[in-house]
Amino acid sequence: MKRLLAYTIAGSFLLSSCGGGSESGSNETEKPTRIAKGDVALGGSFNLAENEKYNTLFPYEIKDAGSAHIAWQIFEGLVRMSQKDLSIQPSIAESWEVSDDQKEYVFHLRKDVRFHDDPCFADGKGRLVTATDIKFSLELACTKGISDQSYELNFKERLEGAQAFYNGEAKEVSGVEVVDDYTVKIRTIAPSSAFLYILANPVASVIPKEGYEKYGKDLKIGTGAFKFSTGGDAKSELILVRNENYYRVDKHGNQLPYLDTVHIYFVNEDTEELDMFREGELSMIYGLPAEKISEVVQENIPDFTNKPPKYILLREPEMSTQFYELNLTRPQFKDVRVRRALSMAIDRSKIMENVLNGQAAANGARQNQTGNYGLVPPLYQFSKYDTSITRGYTYNPEMAKKLMAQAGYPGGKGFPTLKLLVNYGGSRNTKVASEVMRQWRDVLGINIELEQVSLAQKIEDSQYGRADIYRSAWVADYPSPESFLSIAYGKNVPATLDLPSHPNTMRYKSAEFDKYYELGMAAKTEEERYANFAKAESIMMQDCPVIIIWYVENYRLLHSSVHNFHNNPMSYFDLSDIYLKAPVAEKPAEKKN
Repeated sequence: MKRLLAYTIAGSFLLSSCGGGSESGSNETEKPTRIAKGDVALGGSFNLAENEKYNTLFPYEIKDAGSAHIAWQIFEGLVRMSQKDLSIQPSIAESWEVSDDQKEYVFHLRKDVRFHDDPCFADGKGRLVTATDIKFSLELACTKGISDQSYELNFKERLEGAQAFYNGEAKEVSGVEVVDDYTVKIRTIAPSSAFLYILANPVASVIPKEGYEKYGKDLKIGTGAFKFSTGGDAKSELILVRNENYYRVDKHGNQLPYLDTVHIYFVNEDTEELDMFREGELSMIYGLPAEKISEVVQENIPDFTNKPPKYILLREPEMSTQFYELNLTRPQFKDVRVRRALSMAIDRSKIMENVLNGQAAANGARQNQTGNYGLVPPLYQFSKYDTSITRGYTYNPEMAKKLMAQAGYPGGKGFPTLKLLVNYGGSRNTKVASEVMRQWRDVLGINIELEQVSLAQKIEDSQYGRADIYRSAWVADYPSPESFLSIAYGKNVPATLDLPSHPNTMRYKSAEFDKYYELGMAAKTEEERYANFAKAESIMMQDCPVIIIWYVENYRLLHSSVHNFHNNPMSYFDLSDIYLKAPVAEKPAEKKN
């Protein structure tokens, strides 16, 4: 990374911490309209871009981060995450108690939460949310055919009575009990440190029965700070509008949200996104290649260093890992030596330097003396997680060649051409794939065909095993190693390719991995939980169903008008308390006589 970029990033953290801000957007209608208590500005539009259009906004079927960014603004569950520190906060539930055995939760609901206004309601006005809506929503998430894969991942092994209900053996989920209109009791099969985070995920969103009966999976009615709007060009943009009946207020008593609208553009070219930001059409951009960020900084140094600045630059290692999945149903991957050879033949330092331009958390942060490249990223949130026992694979071309020869493919002779599937997403995915393919060809003598498809197509193809290798990434659903290791849990993998497998699209099965993963899920203490998860990860890394490429580290550029935006490693967006306000220039210090 260039020294100037690193220096500017460090300075940007200082600038962002003071909450300065210039107005985002060149259109006057996008600007704030008035100042409220606490000197916050009301009105205006927060504009951002996603690389691809969302796949679905039906909360129980969301599988990608871009769709989740939108859904979090529309839907809510019993609890929510803090954008600042990812802690669990009250939402529809204002308080709750947990039993001593950590298997029973009693939630006390607010009495002023309303669904968005919609014609599905008798008078078109959103009605109050009650405990019956909680039960309906959780049971819908456990209904066969609604979102089978999300059910398998989130509720099958956690929620009491979910399996019997899913199988049609019970008329209700016994673990969800309506105590009264504003009290609901939830029982889990075993203790789970992640359960509250599951309830903060879109998969546990609360929706109205009337809305589901009217719209089915096209439902977009929640209780969130913003409502889905039909305005704009549906192919290239999405507009969310302020929920005027939202129940939350800030510490000054101002009703949230502050913004009038959230405008989301679907832009698959980095250069176009950057141009839109420069023209004031976007309030924020994130996920840009490092060279583009460096270009902006070097060409516009005063915009970052002036007081007040025009732009703010944020940098945050993300709770996300980029990797390639190996389709273990393919005969060429039955031999673990082939899988290990593919991983050892990749020089990740060249990818870091020549392709990613430093926009990644260095694998060396996890490498230490044993050469670890694990699935769980090296983050301060996981500082107590023992990575010393997870043996990964560093660049070792001679060993890679030896392993391929032992597997019967010396110099790549007789090894079939493989298909590598990547999704669009700027040019980064393709550039990384091209470098990996070159290294595999040079080191192992094997040939790879590259195919690019949409994200939706890539997800579907990987679930049905339609290619040999898939470019993939996992963004944590909650801040725990469990979220990453869940993709390797084998008990939910279907027996045939006729049925989709998610999130274990590798179709990896290991009884030993599953044993330690389940022990980690059920553990009551962090120490015990982390110890079992680390054992599970070490088993999985030895089996090598995935090839770790890098850990994500993204930059965000904001107009300095943006207040209350907090970076976090999960890229969790809560725009309910974002506001836009022009910065005030610092007064020059008075001279002393």
